[in-house]
Amino acid sequence: MIQLLPYHNLGVMKYLRISDKPVAEATPPSEEYMQKLKGIMEEYGLNVSIH
Repeated sequence: MIQLLPYHNLGVMKYLRISDKPVAEATPPSEEYMQKLKGIMEEYGLNVSIH
């Protein structure tokens, strides 16, 4: 089984408190985009879940 784990930014504030290095900016993917990726993988017969 493949588990898709979308990026989230929940840890950014903690990272900023404990590190002096800059945080790479990234936008969490939309639910629509994650479903699209899941569909592509399922077309190849793969068992996929989104967490």
